[in-house]
Amino acid sequence: ERSGAGPGRVYAVTYLATDLSGNASTATAEVVVPHDRDGLTEPLLIGIEQSDRGTVVRWNEVPGGRFYNVIRGELGSVRDQNGAFHLGPVSCLGSTITGTSTFGFEDPALPPSGEAFFYLVEYNDGLASGYGTASAAKERFVPPGQGCP
Repeated sequence: ERSGAGPGRVYAVTYLATDLSGNASTATAEVVVPHDRDGLTEPLLIGIEQSDRGTVVRWNEVPGGRFYNVIRGELGSVRDQNGAFHLGPVSCLGSTITGTSTFGFEDPALPPSGEAFFYLVEYNDGLASGYGTASAAKERFVPPGQGCP
């Protein structure tokens, strides 16, 4: 992940190709990772509302976003381990959604008494953004085989 300070990062990637005769050639390319997108450090903001059919998750459209994935987990399962937030077991509420809500696919589940659910959305603009916020101090870790395909 990028640091929250500064304008962003520039990476230099060097490629080396060698053929079967031993001839070699190199090329270098720069990859620019900006601090933000068009002045936005948080390109995706979500909101939660209740309907008579369950919980609806809504979010803004991200420029260039092809689709969105939505997960739910229990807040009590989140653990701060090894410098990352391990989210614990999560459920995929919607995969490859092209709209900006789960309306029509409401989450009917209720958290156990004394517990709370969290909802997270990731967008894909050719690459998965990951769940959570760019300003979070730590990476969010979804267990293998969990989340949305």
